[in-house]
Amino acid sequence: FDDTEGINAEMKADGVQIASAGNSVLESMKDAVQSCEADLGIDGPALREHESELERRETVLEKIAIDVEDGNFVKKILYPISQSG
Repeated sequence: FDDTEGINAEMKADGVQIASAGNSVLESMKDAVQSCEADLGIDGPALREHESELERRETVLEKIAIDVEDGNFVKKILYPISQSG
């Protein structure tokens, strides 16, 4: 849709006539990318928040794994190889 980058920009630079997408389409695309930037790996607030949430989950799972008894099913799931995480 966007002719400012990628293959569309190259085609435009080569003189190929392409119809530009309307502003509403470009805004919708921008909004869609912004709402999924963490899933797309685009650096921004959503990605940092997502990584922070994953770190919190990992910390909780590590605490659980340390606190449960050896041989416990949960510990076997979290540490499938003995003495490693």
